[in-house]
Amino acid sequence: MDRLDDEGTDPMVRLWPQRRDRPPKATVWETLVTFSGIADRAVELQFDADAVICACAQPGETPPSVAKEAYRVASEYNRLVSWTLDSPAAGSTENLRSELITLLQYHLIMVHHAVRFAFPKYRTEKSEQLRLGMTGLGAMAAELRATREHIDMLRRQSE
Repeated sequence: MDRLDDEGTDPMVRLWPQRRDRPPKATVWETLVTFSGIADRAVELQFDADAVICACAQPGETPPSVAKEAYRVASEYNRLVSWTLDSPAAGSTENLRSELITLLQYHLIMVHHAVRFAFPKYRTEKSEQLRLGMTGLGAMAAELRATREHIDMLRRQSE
């Protein structure tokens, strides 16, 4: 009690005021619009990601231009993952958010692994077999497209 000032409040409380700069919580519709934009961009990038993975899987030396393109694609997927992580999930959208994060991270990791196989520190027979066996994003690409359609359907229903 001896720490209270003349107004009856603890002076230490005034040193750490509550944050008021936090954005208001998003509505379900706003969250779905955000996720829809992220999923749309991720699907647009799939063609580029597939092209990078297939270029990395070609026999012989991989051109350095493929690494530059892979960096661009991976950076964009990383940005999309960050935006999804930073977007608050409103209401029942937490599972959708988790699914979107998982799919985006898969796409990012696939591009990353393709580049690691194409430009290794040490080339081994096993790593070369794995590199030549890469064919693209696989079934998860279709799953991302289906998730995008699901997000769009939920967004239209919540309007």
